[in-house]
Amino acid sequence: MWNLFKSKNKEIVIVNKYRLIEILSKMVEILRDNGYSPQAESVKKPLQYLYNNDIENFISYLNTVELWGGSGAAWEVYLEPKQVQYEFMKNIVDLVDELGKTGIKIPKERGVTKAFKQELMKNNTCVTK
Repeated sequence: MWNLFKSKNKEIVIVNKYRLIEILSKMVEILRDNGYSPQAESVKKPLQYLYNNDIENFISYLNTVELWGGSGAAWEVYLEPKQVQYEFMKNIVDLVDELGKTGIKIPKERGVTKAFKQELMKNNTCVTK
């Protein structure tokens, strides 16, 4: 019965750690440089756990309302100029693609990345997949 509360992601091995660190670090930089310090901190938390190879906390802090929730969440910031907004969107898409390679699933990410990919393609901005 106690196994109900065990993380389903415990068996995950992150083979693309450095790519994930690169993407998350860029997201923190963009958010911080554009005055979104609370959102930058919400991205920084899982990044710190990833650095320390604490996969359980990495996943836990990556799957938060601060990152993927509604109004005020990191993914929902508005950045200017548009090129910075597109760069941030591409980082979100890349993050989700890299997480998919590890088997990590974030419930809200599919809708977000689908919308971002459409926006990036519509504006002829380089997008993966």
